[in-house]
Amino acid sequence: MKWVIRVSGVLLLMVIVAWAGWYLAGGSMEIVSSPSMSPKEPLGSLLLVRPAPKALRAGEIVVFIPPSGGTWFAHEIVKVLPGDEYKTKGLLNSSDDPWILNRSNLRGLVVAIWPAMGRVVQASEIWAICLILYYFLSTLVPRARGWLIPIFVGAGVALPIFIYHPLVSAQVITEIVHRGVAHVYLVSTGVLPAWLTTTTKVWLAPGHTAVLHLPVSSGHQTIIIPMTAALNWLGWLIVGLICVSPPLFSWWQARKITESAEQSPIRG
Repeated sequence: MKWVIRVSGVLLLMVIVAWAGWYLAGGSMEIVSSPSMSPKEPLGSLLLVRPAPKALRAGEIVVFIPPSGGTWFAHEIVKVLPGDEYKTKGLLNSSDDPWILNRSNLRGLVVAIWPAMGRVVQASEIWAICLILYYFLSTLVPRARGWLIPIFVGAGVALPIFIYHPLVSAQVITEIVHRGVAHVYLVSTGVLPAWLTTTTKVWLAPGHTAVLHLPVSSGHQTIIIPMTAALNWLGWLIVGLICVSPPLFSWWQARKITESAEQSPIRG
């Protein structure tokens, strides 16, 4: 157990040093919260952003806040205009963004896209809370340390999956109903490939789009589209090991702690 703590501590220190160095150099990191740039920027990706250089080209992805204000976007430059002004567009959007950007609107240039890593950053917040609660309760009730480990490790695995739905999910982009048929355009927002089961089976890769043609009756109708992970036996084995290994390891460590506590002499 000690070597696990030491290795984890070294890795955590390396991540903190790299993160601090990047920010001190003027860089930043952003988590993609919209599928508008899929499949280049799947939902949940982590963007590595550095200050924008003086010369920007069409095809580059910039992070910016629109002239009207609001939240930030990470879209592709489609046109460079005179006077250091730019037109941008999300890959899944049917038209260019309605604004023209200048240098003051830019937050930086995207230099790296790490799919699914934004999910890890989101999950790390839950892991930190679980770790703090574990140390607090184990200090308060030392004899409960053994059975607290699998509880908090299990929560650290289950809660991010329950809250963020990172494995298999999709988002409807638009829906057009014509002559009794609903043409549903959607994009995968999960990290695993998926099967969509309708009148036929449609395979959907992470971050990619699909069009479903579904018969509908007149009036308002709710359509439920079953969605399952498209994995073979090896893929299911890998996902299962990733999900099960932390609780099993923590259970084994908890058992060792409990046995050690039972064998320790009671001093009065």
